[in-house]
Amino acid sequence: MSEIKNTRAVAALGAFISSFLWSTAFVAIKIGYRYYSGQFTFAGIRFFLAGVILLLFSLKYMKMFFANFKVLFIIGFFQIFIGYAVFYTALKYIDATVSSIIVGGSPVTTALVSHIVLKDDKLNKNKIISLVLGFLGIFVVVIGKASGGDGTAHNPFLITLVSAFLLILNQIINALVNIYVAKKSLGVNPVIINGGQLFIGGALLILLGTIAGEEQNFLQFEMPLLMAIGWLVIVSTFAFTIWYTILQKKLMTVSELNIWKFITPVSGAILAFLLLKEIPNIYTIAGLVLVVLSLFFNSKKQKKSE
Repeated sequence: MSEIKNTRAVAALGAFISSFLWSTAFVAIKIGYRYYSGQFTFAGIRFFLAGVILLLFSLKYMKMFFANFKVLFIIGFFQIFIGYAVFYTALKYIDATVSSIIVGGSPVTTALVSHIVLKDDKLNKNKIISLVLGFLGIFVVVIGKASGGDGTAHNPFLITLVSAFLLILNQIINALVNIYVAKKSLGVNPVIINGGQLFIGGALLILLGTIAGEEQNFLQFEMPLLMAIGWLVIVSTFAFTIWYTILQKKLMTVSELNIWKFITPVSGAILAFLLLKEIPNIYTIAGLVLVVLSLFFNSKKQKKSE
């Protein structure tokens, strides 16, 4: 019993680290956009470099890469290419705080998708309460921002809603890919899974940026942009690898693991305030409180009688 508890504790720590690392990505991307506007190339460089690094450190497992190329291509195409094409587009138009809170609500989407798709990952009372609170938190933040509740008018209503929709679409894709990884990647080294998907998805994003006519003179990139890309490479290298390890080894169910993403908006808002000077308003604070409460209810042990 103690071994099981220790295993779940390690998995929880890994989920926390991954979620925190992803929260730092919002700030790094917004800093990068100050020096470069090509969202597809920006995303592609990040993921391609991270993929190359991981694959270079996993040369002895390269047979797995080629033997499972179809699976890796599907993951890279949907998770990285499609998912992050819409993610980077959305983040270009809304604040890091707002976007981190919306994405932090991904457990809502994941739990619902898992409930529909998986037989062994159903909703219970605590999960439902958690999901309702998480959804309300996102709703409060988005409506507050879209209606100018923060006292600013630089984000028109329609742009905010469209950006929110793109981020939710990213969450749906992420939920489906998480389920796919849990089912299809048994026996494949998690580093190969992550390196393969990043390499393939990153290359496709760079190609999309080329087709879109984005500036790709990498030698002229300024130091702050290079530092932002460097940090994002680190985030991609470690966060995804830890995440896929937990999924593959079934240390948590898909919905249990993704509920930890509710940490992302809290740390994301704090980092945005400290590094980007994005001052939180009453709607942001209220939304964060609801999100934290949702995590509390999810962490409560479900009684067998329920």
